[in-house]
Amino acid sequence: MLNFVIRQISEVETNIVAVERIKEYSNNPTEAEWESTNSARKPPKSWPSEGKIEFIGYGARYRNGLDLALKDLTAMIKSKEKVGIAGRTGAGKR
Repeated sequence: MLNFVIRQISEVETNIVAVERIKEYSNNPTEAEWESTNSARKPPKSWPSEGKIEFIGYGARYRNGLDLALKDLTAMIKSKEKVGIAGRTGAGKR
């Protein structure tokens, strides 16, 4: 009986954490508009013409005000290649 009670309490806690995460993520400010009004930044109508991703001098930070976590990343992922993102839990791999 004790095992059952502990399992149920753990499940309730897991569900509460999931709701808290959804609430937190829904209150995050958007990074940019969904569509750019600058026509020079819009991809051509035929995009994507091939299935590759290319990063040239890419940088990213966890949030505004922090230093870059990724600096000057240059990489090319070819069509049909598989890529895995690895890191500690909570490290911001979103």
